[in-house]
Amino acid sequence: MDIVWSRKLRRFAVSDVLAVLEKRREVAYTTVMTTVARLHDKGLLTRERDGKRYLYAPCGDREEFLRPPPARSSRASASTGGGVPGPPRGDRVVGRHLAARRARAADPAAPQGTRLVNEAIFPLLGPLLVVAVALPASALAAKAVLFALSRLEPRTGLPQQSALRYALIVASSAVPLAWFLSAGLHQAESGERLIICAARGAGGVNLEAIGFSMVLSALIVGLALPILLRERGRPRAAAPSADSALQLRRIDELLAGRPALHALRGMVAVDDACATPIATAGVVAPRVLLRTSFARALDDEALCAALHHELEHLRGQDPLRYFLVRWALAVNPLGRVLLRDELARWVLARELHCDRAAVVCGASAPALAQALVSAARPPPREPQPALGAAHADAIRLRVGLLLAYADRRPHATAQPWSLRPAVAFLGFVLVLVLPHHASTLPLDTIHRLSERAVARLAGH
Repeated sequence: MDIVWSRKLRRFAVSDVLAVLEKRREVAYTTVMTTVARLHDKGLLTRERDGKRYLYAPCGDREEFLRPPPARSSRASASTGGGVPGPPRGDRVVGRHLAARRARAADPAAPQGTRLVNEAIFPLLGPLLVVAVALPASALAAKAVLFALSRLEPRTGLPQQSALRYALIVASSAVPLAWFLSAGLHQAESGERLIICAARGAGGVNLEAIGFSMVLSALIVGLALPILLRERGRPRAAAPSADSALQLRRIDELLAGRPALHALRGMVAVDDACATPIATAGVVAPRVLLRTSFARALDDEALCAALHHELEHLRGQDPLRYFLVRWALAVNPLGRVLLRDELARWVLARELHCDRAAVVCGASAPALAQALVSAARPPPREPQPALGAAHADAIRLRVGLLLAYADRRPHATAQPWSLRPAVAFLGFVLVLVLPHHASTLPLDTIHRLSERAVARLAGH
């Protein structure tokens, strides 16, 4: 609107505004088109068709927009045919949206409170709509793609370890949230990057978009914080008992005598009250945690095999992977339901991979099967299996494969340098940059849904 008013454009097309903006910065045509269409919907612009395009015209000048509403008199109220006063004459010139806005602002009952409520609708309701609408839609799309992938997998009965499966599960939440945060920051910038900022006032800064980004960020952090605290709380242990200290010295001696396990030195902790018999925990500083009774029940060969298995989890950065996927499902309630089975398949594939890699690195396959069965039978007071042994079918599958490895030891396969991390990083950067160079239509849709939802509630 600042361009329209300052250049006194009486009839203009979207391309005319785009030509002015392109002199200042790169901007997408769809962004300008969406904004101009939204200004028309708000009543700030009129339009008429000119061939295959629309020509727009302002409903009033800057002075009419900024002019405070005139005081209402009893005669003006009476002329409307009741106690509800009609809009001032200037409002009819400016448009439907400004007329409603000024009428609300001039309400003597609660002028300030009404304005504050209207400004708070989108920042408060918008993030909830993102979680309730956008994230479930993304989860449904990810589920459809994963279902198609499952139909393409060979009918061997073994779930393949698929980096694409994991990427889709995490991206079903991470991509929409990153896009909406970037789009909110885009709309919070100066009027040069979003025309509607000038119409909203506030010195060229879109306070609604800033509030939306802040509330959405707080919602993301709030949903992820319990997971992070739970991960950080696992490595903490009480003062070691004499038995746990004895088992820790035993493990240190085993690690020192086996070069393949040297990477675990200083990263193993033994505790009487460990939540699981054995687990790898910690996002920032991963560690292998063992329950004292579990370590005491295993012989040296089985204990080393179990440590080999956990070392493969550390090498694969699985604590970080598990944290990201748990966060992705925590912020997406419907996705948690839709993608639970897909996550279980990926986890089983990871466990099968770690079993095979442990045997390749020197672990005894029968000893690892013994440790797996022992970890799957925890004490009755804490029925929580470890070593990835969560279901009987998974245990049977893994034990059968390990016994097969005992007859025919698997060979190490060369691991070619993968471009997947670089591709994932570039894709995430693209998601963050895209709203600044393309349309922010999904965010505008969330904005409209917020306003319509509140308008309907207010109507009731």
